[in-house]
Amino acid sequence: MPKNVSIKVLKIEKKLIMHDRKIKILFVIPSSMPGDEQESFLNKTSILRVPIFSMPLGILDLAAYLLKNLSNIEIKILDFGKDLYKIYQNQEKTPSMSVDEFISSELDSLDFKPDIIGISILFSSAHHTAMKIAKASKQKWPESKFICGGNHSTNYFTHLLKNENVDYVLRGEGELSFSQFISNMQKGKEHLKVLGIIDEEMLAKNQTDVGPIIMDLDEIPIPAFDLLDLETYKSNGASTMQSRGCVFKCTFCASHTVNGRDMRYKSNGRIVDEMNILIRNHGFKTLFIEDDLFATDKKQFLPLSKEVSQQNYPIRIRLPQGLSVAMMNEEMIDAMIAMGISEASIAIESGSAYTQKHIIKKHVNLDKAKEVLKCMRTKKFIFTVNFILGFPGETKELMQESLDYIRSLDVDWVFVFHAIPLLGTEMYDQFVNMGALDPDNFDWDNVRLGRRGFDTVDITSKELTKLIYDTNIDVNFFNNQNMKHGRYEKAIETFNLYILSQYPFHIIGRYCRGLAYLELNETEKGNEDLKECVAWISKNDESNQLFKRYGDRMPLLKPFMSEFSKV
Repeated sequence: MPKNVSIKVLKIEKKLIMHDRKIKILFVIPSSMPGDEQESFLNKTSILRVPIFSMPLGILDLAAYLLKNLSNIEIKILDFGKDLYKIYQNQEKTPSMSVDEFISSELDSLDFKPDIIGISILFSSAHHTAMKIAKASKQKWPESKFICGGNHSTNYFTHLLKNENVDYVLRGEGELSFSQFISNMQKGKEHLKVLGIIDEEMLAKNQTDVGPIIMDLDEIPIPAFDLLDLETYKSNGASTMQSRGCVFKCTFCASHTVNGRDMRYKSNGRIVDEMNILIRNHGFKTLFIEDDLFATDKKQFLPLSKEVSQQNYPIRIRLPQGLSVAMMNEEMIDAMIAMGISEASIAIESGSAYTQKHIIKKHVNLDKAKEVLKCMRTKKFIFTVNFILGFPGETKELMQESLDYIRSLDVDWVFVFHAIPLLGTEMYDQFVNMGALDPDNFDWDNVRLGRRGFDTVDITSKELTKLIYDTNIDVNFFNNQNMKHGRYEKAIETFNLYILSQYPFHIIGRYCRGLAYLELNETEKGNEDLKECVAWISKNDESNQLFKRYGDRMPLLKPFMSEFSKV
């Protein structure tokens, strides 16, 4: 696979030349849910997962920039992930269907014919579904141009262009390249050649550079929120990004291939304006800050914290992406809390000093990480940690070092993930070079944090999945730190937040929540949870499997099992 080239910064005109030809643009966001899981969900053979979705920030930024700099364009957004969630909300009223039927119904719902269809493929797990959307779109609108963008597209462009339904691939950020591309189309140019947007001819000439980036993020207007059905997103929460870029060189991360390594920030005033629109104007109650590297510039962040704290927003602010241990201290933590952040994750990734230095190149100081977490424990908010197992060259002994470190931490929740070979990462190339995966014949549906469909010399896929699942069950439930230290209200909050809100069939989460209620002398609630566990076991295969696997660790269910005859 061709290596990513350095990102260039180009000067462009402040205002692109206006033209009369109207261009209709359809932006499509496929669900990150793997295609096989979508199929099972839609045809109702298995509803184990709540379809997840979030605001398509990249598309909203791009649409806002286009509308600011170009005249005579019309933009619509089709978010398959959001619409899958709407089906989940109305399961009983929605007939079963295939993924192909779902795609057709989504495209048929549109009332205009697009000149350009831009599909944002951020996650490789969306690859197969995205190609189905490309095929259906070309069949419906054969004269439309189909262009792929996003992280997956940026790093898989050679393969995407082999697909007969893909006309172009946009590599890197899209604002400058795509604006020029549309401008050229409005001018009626026969060849739409733009740096960063590649077709088969440019690929043959090795003209595959990543497109230019915007250094001043304030040049991008407020995201085009009005293009979305905001009411549906309120059930999940609003998303925002306050910066782009990441200075670190972790082997498992590919964000630099799109946004570069240099940090770029929106101004504090611009950030507050965007938050005001989402919270004051649109009434969102939850806000996710999705920066790859949040709060890296102390001089910028501390004044921002003060400005935001003065707004007294009545919302929950969450940081899902993981804070850097190197950037954190008590002053920064207090500033985050002051601005209303109620939940933060610390990205440690490995508890082995050797793995940190020689395998993943993250270089986290594990002793400092413990000090940061101890400081967080004194504060009144939820904090979690991220870990990954199964890196190339990570032996079972090194994994055990990481597991021992995890069990030494007093945190609210631990997320343990598979080492997933993301395109554009050093880790991906390592897995290819060691023969663990074939980039030309790879099951992209298996590229998500909960599963990995290939073996290595160090551990099989089955062994890794069992190790990770057992670890998550042990540290988050049966040896939950909040339960061990008598923080039962917080334990209930985290069981609800991370498990039962998404996986109501998860009897272990329900069982442990029941234990917490009993410890709080809320006997009725506790017994109700235990009874519900038995009910789920009797009607749900996944719950039944959890009981068969971990039932010996849930002895309080026995008095409620008299009506359960299947076990």
